[in-house]
Amino acid sequence: MAYQDLLELQPKNVSRDIKDYSFMITAPSGFGKTPFLAELFGQDAIFLALENSIKGIPDIYGVDIDSYNALDFYVTQLERPEVREKYSVVVIDTLNMLDYMCETAVTEQYGKDLIGDCLTRSEERRVGK
Repeated sequence: MAYQDLLELQPKNVSRDIKDYSFMITAPSGFGKTPFLAELFGQDAIFLALENSIKGIPDIYGVDIDSYNALDFYVTQLERPEVREKYSVVVIDTLNMLDYMCETAVTEQYGKDLIGDCLTRSEERRVGK
């Protein structure tokens, strides 16, 4: 790491644009998180709805996602420059469903019931099992 002359330091420039930050909103079901984000970001956001949460919200862009494969399909599209230009915000609604879909995809791939049963022998040694 390079050392700096303390007399030559400049104040940090911090963005005040909320779109420059990642954050998570948590509240009880039915609290209004999705409508709040729709109002906050408007059509700059794409909603990846993992629990049928955008059904009654007008004027937003969003897709319903019912599997890990569907999620992977849309995430791949989000890597395209023209898609990234159109949507400056990605909302994943909700994270607990994301966790469930990822775990289900892995357990199905390995033909197991529990995620811990999917470890290979080398992975088991690495994590100390």
